Amino acid sequence: LPAVSRTLHHARDHVLARPIVALTDLPSFDTSAMDGWAVAGPGPWRVRGRLLAGDAGEEIGVMRDGDAVEIATGARVPHGATAVLRSESSRVEGRTLFGDVHVQQGTDIRACGQECRRGDELLPAGTTVTPGVTGLAAASGYDELIVVDRPRVEVLVLGDELLDAGLPRDGRIRDALGPLLTPWLRTLGADLLRVRRVGDSLDTLRGHVTASRADVVITTGGTADGPRDHVHPLLAGLDADVLVDGVAVRPGHPMLLAHLPGDRPGAGRYL
Repeated sequence: LPAVSRTLHHARDHVLARPIVALTDLPSFDTSAMDGWAVAGPGPWRVRGRLLAGDAGEEIGVMRDGDAVEIATGARVPHGATAVLRSESSRVEGRTLFGDVHVQQGTDIRACGQECRRGDELLPAGTTVTPGVTGLAAASGYDELIVVDRPRVEVLVLGDELLDAGLPRDGRIRDALGPLLTPWLRTLGADLLRVRRVGDSLDTLRGHVTASRADVVITTGGTADGPRDHVHPLLAGLDADVLVDGVAVRPGHPMLLAHLPGDRPGAGRYL
């Protein structure tokens, strides 16, 4: 399957075709881990401003020993600050800030690059894109991800004996595999094109398989050697390469996997 670009909103449940590599340091600047005061040097300190998350902090400039700036969680820590003093550990008298505890160099500052550095591999290719992966990609600077395109799948439900609704009757039974495969395939990340009922006819089956645009065609039934099992004759007529012809499980041992040739080298579909 080809690699494609998908926006973060549309990449969920795809598989990464390339690793996610940090496009920036995280955090990308020194950040306050708590609400409180950015302080420089030992106290007490002179209060000289306020910084909220998202503020550039240009009006603060470089802090000097004895300076204090009120700061919110997530705000950029000004140059020259040596620590963050938590609000609950401080008191202000006039324009002077006092600390009730001793703060060491770097206390409650999330340093630039603490989580990762630009160029670090965060997730390898082959990782399924979950909501958590999407959030990590956004935090590290991505708008789109290169992912493996989801396989297009069509399900052909075979069997004249199957009913779509109601109770079993008159020798016929309910189709259970069609309703089962729909959510299962979507959970696995497939792009389900359709689920189609197909009668027990070789010509009808051939028409649906050859006309399908899917990368994978799944049939429910038809793989044994009974009088209404037409998958093997179909594959022989299409010059398909049968990769698996039966599995060691009962019931269900006639399951198979085949590659249908395409119109160019490397092309083709699976059934």
